[in-house]
Amino acid sequence: MKIKSKNKYSIVSLFAGCGGLDLGFMGGFEFLGKKYSKRNFDIAWANDFDEAACQTFRNYFKRDIVCGDINNILDGRHNGGIFEKSLPKKTDIVLGGFPCQDFSHAGKRKGFNSKRGNLYQSMAEVIKRTRPLLFVAENVRGLLTINKGEAIKTI
Repeated sequence: MKIKSKNKYSIVSLFAGCGGLDLGFMGGFEFLGKKYSKRNFDIAWANDFDEAACQTFRNYFKRDIVCGDINNILDGRHNGGIFEKSLPKKTDIVLGGFPCQDFSHAGKRKGFNSKRGNLYQSMAEVIKRTRPLLFVAENVRGLLTINKGEAIKTI
């Protein structure tokens, strides 16, 4: 499939934190003496659960971020459903680093036996609703080995 070039590609960013994955896509920064040029991406909608991370995101990107539980937002239970309606019906890219603590070798490896370990389902729902051209789901290496590799197959 050939993708047509356009001025800006829209991003829906989930589990955005302070915006590290978003920054990598957007470019326009310098790190360890290397300059990364600005790219044609625009954050159309972002979400995270942590208020401090959301404030850092707002301060750096000068964009709003919906701060709250993604499950409540998708179910329309966050601020009377206001934010759920603002989730774009279509986007070019969905980015997300769904929580990794329950899959990590450094953690208790609860996997799907915890609420946090099932948040990948929210990302799948957003992908279903927004029909992006592509998505990036970032996580830890332990995701490949937990439950003898069954977790990654399920996801």
